[in-house]
Amino acid sequence: MFCRMVQRTMTLCAAFVAVVALQMSASEAPLETEMPSYHVTRYTAEHGLPQNSVRALLQTSDGYIWVGTLAGLARFDGVKFKVFNSSNTPEMPYDAINALAEDRQDGSLWINAGKGLLRYHNHKFERFDEETGVPQPFGRLWPAREGGVWYSPDSGRLVLFQNRTVRTWQLPVQAVLGYRIVQIEESEDGSLLVLMHLGLFRFEPVSGRLARLGPPKALDRSCRHFFREADGKILVAAREGLWRSGQFGWEKIATVSEGDQQCPVLIARSRSDDLWIAWSDEGPPRLARLRSGRPELGDLSTMAEYPMNEFIEDREGHSWIGTESGLCQLRQKSVRVYAREQGLRNDFVKSVTAGLDGTIWVGTEQGVSGIKDGTVTNLPPVGRSDWGRAEGLLVDRRGRVWHGAQANTVVAFDGSGWVSPAPLSMGESWVRMLYEDRSGRIWAGFDRGVAWIDEMGTVHRLALALSNPDVRVIHHDRRGDIWFGTYSGGLNRLHDGQITSYTTAQGEFNNRAWWIHEDVDGVFWVASRNGLNRFVPPGVEESESGEAESGNDQIQPMAGRQSTTANPDSRLFTFTTRHGLHENIINNIQEDDFGCLWLSGVQGIYRVSRHELNEVAAGRQPRVQVLAFGESDGMLNSQCNGGAIQPSGCKDRFGRIWFPTARGVAVIDPRAVRRNEVPPPVVIEQVRADDELIFGDGMESEAQGKDSEPAVPEPDNRRSSSNHHRLAAGRARVLEIHYTANSFAAPSRMRFK
Repeated sequence: MFCRMVQRTMTLCAAFVAVVALQMSASEAPLETEMPSYHVTRYTAEHGLPQNSVRALLQTSDGYIWVGTLAGLARFDGVKFKVFNSSNTPEMPYDAINALAEDRQDGSLWINAGKGLLRYHNHKFERFDEETGVPQPFGRLWPAREGGVWYSPDSGRLVLFQNRTVRTWQLPVQAVLGYRIVQIEESEDGSLLVLMHLGLFRFEPVSGRLARLGPPKALDRSCRHFFREADGKILVAAREGLWRSGQFGWEKIATVSEGDQQCPVLIARSRSDDLWIAWSDEGPPRLARLRSGRPELGDLSTMAEYPMNEFIEDREGHSWIGTESGLCQLRQKSVRVYAREQGLRNDFVKSVTAGLDGTIWVGTEQGVSGIKDGTVTNLPPVGRSDWGRAEGLLVDRRGRVWHGAQANTVVAFDGSGWVSPAPLSMGESWVRMLYEDRSGRIWAGFDRGVAWIDEMGTVHRLALALSNPDVRVIHHDRRGDIWFGTYSGGLNRLHDGQITSYTTAQGEFNNRAWWIHEDVDGVFWVASRNGLNRFVPPGVEESESGEAESGNDQIQPMAGRQSTTANPDSRLFTFTTRHGLHENIINNIQEDDFGCLWLSGVQGIYRVSRHELNEVAAGRQPRVQVLAFGESDGMLNSQCNGGAIQPSGCKDRFGRIWFPTARGVAVIDPRAVRRNEVPPPVVIEQVRADDELIFGDGMESEAQGKDSEPAVPEPDNRRSSSNHHRLAAGRARVLEIHYTANSFAAPSRMRFK
């Protein structure tokens, strides 16, 4: 038998069972106090929704997000929408979907479809309506503790549909609008918390007793939603504000301002144990987190100004809002960007470095800007400068800002203006980069060689020949050697007055060494045009664990030797997309306080574990897992600058990572980035035997099905009782299994094996 596994079509860019997502947490050193900001992805009918008015929203335990609209029901897996409506689902005679709920026992999806109550289970629909003795639901559905659903068909009336049996209660209230039931929750003792427009009540189904709990009576029919906390306290969202029950009665913890047309309408627990408070009714959506007992509004200015109809948080921590103009996914931005709008001289940022006082200095196409405590300050322009070609940026230990801003020479800003401490130049050669070594010497790399200024202010030129005179990075290692990364000549080491070059056999692009990061083990991580290079320099030895340790043994220069990609024991290993990187152009490398390397490239920013890189280099694992950041995470342009222009990255004193981009300078706090540890549930969507559908989407309902088809299980079957499908021997020469894994963290980057 030939078995073919078919998964949904998507770009393969992240590990299947370890799709990573970003979630921000409170930082010990925030850039500044501000409202949370979100990246909004909007889905409409153009993307596959049946219609743009979202009336119901639910994520089921198999990971799908179900969207009810006025023109049908949609199932979303992060990539595509599967639509169910009257044209393809006979059990759905009416397209408007009013409410959704998941059965707590067998995982069935219950649907208020306007004309009848629908149940979706094992890819089949079943309808219950007034002709079969089931009253028509009005409004929402609430899952019952023992399976089935609660709902209200009209004011003051309750229905429990369970095990194909209908039970009804008429509450002892007036049949008026104020007593319309808006929410139900079962308690462990069998009683119900029932929210009506005029307040919260406790109802005992056995005795029929109804008691009002609160909050204080309002002038209008105001109550919208309630939430019971773990300590038993109850929050109620009402037209006039947010109420909380306590030991001494009810307290209003948030008040709607006079004249404000919006109010809190929903309360939900977040994955971080905060509470979400959704505000709407009129005008643009508002979303707040309840922190320290008070709601803090987030910034939803990028959303369309349509009222919020529905809100949920998915199992991975992303927020979803259903509006009159479509479905919106909210991801809190993990990348902050400073650009012209925040005060920079120019959006195109070429270089970035950190000063000892915490100021971040940024070199742009039109000058130098400083950022400190969220405030941008611009340095005065340099006379006769050519900012378009200005390269090289340095802040020395005295706080002077050095820049290759003037033709063929270097200037420094000493606090009062730009000066030339010494004629640090090499004729007509342009400045490429600047560096201060541990002894305080200022080095300048030019496209035709290297020069430096000593402690006495005397300028020296490196007389020794390099493998290529175009120098892009200089590094003073812990053993006292000076290293030069050249544009196409690899690495050059200055040791005891001698130059030794180290190159690879992978071509010019891989020998464009334009950044060197030395880790705690003494290993060099070298950025290049064609991959990330791991290089163990002379004096550092590999241990059996794959980590490096100091040693005195010398090695031969690597010029002309083969790349160590095929040899884990060699001194050089090149990581490319074949090893899990998202791209081969590496502009800069920074290391955070948690053992991860941060890489910038022309397609975004990436985080990768240094330990995993070492494991790949040692041959103990084939690939690394990479966490990617782009425009959906807050970048204004995912292209990071650098490579030929350095320094193109830095880490500040708070541990935050900065990279220059084509639109502003991007900063990210590694402490605030969490990995999504929620494994995506694997779901079989279809099974075909010899091209005949035997399970999944497209199966006929029980009423239409053939006698040989398995019967729909009874509603009281438990979730663990699975439907088994047995094929006769020899029936399926070709078996196709269509499956997916539902994750909304980065669905386009998910990899299937």
